[in-house]
Amino acid sequence: MKLLETINKHENEPTDYAERPTVKAIVVDENNNVSVFSGLLLGGGVEEGETIEQALHRECMEEAGITIEIIKSLGIVVQYRDEIKKRYKVHGFLARLVGEHEAPTTEQGDEIGKTTEWLPIDKVRTMFEKRIRELEVITGEGFANDAHQGKLYNTLTALTFLNEATK
Repeated sequence: MKLLETINKHENEPTDYAERPTVKAIVVDENNNVSVFSGLLLGGGVEEGETIEQALHRECMEEAGITIEIIKSLGIVVQYRDEIKKRYKVHGFLARLVGEHEAPTTEQGDEIGKTTEWLPIDKVRTMFEKRIRELEVITGEGFANDAHQGKLYNTLTALTFLNEATK
């Protein structure tokens, strides 16, 4: 997979950062709408022993109750999360919805009850761009907070994958 972007790039590669492989997907339905899970793309961490493709299928079922077919790899975005000393290697994919929606299977407390929307691509792009502008105005201690960095970096990553998918 090609490297699309590095977010919060360091001059020298940190040697004490834990590696965290993750997956994200631009999932489109038959009307070319994109799935948005709680304001972001479907996806999450790759578990021990899983391939990135297996992780993506699992995450889509857990978060949205959907089965997907991977169309193509979009590339990789690397995020350096300084507060928690992690290097996220986010693998992006373009996928399409197949079959019917089922009940999400997540058992993660912070994901239970969150919804998946299917929105037109342009509306998703505008939503991501607006959120980035809102998050970028926060500076200082608020920005150093990992929850804030995570929201900003994940939205930047989502927009990068959306732009790559629509080239």
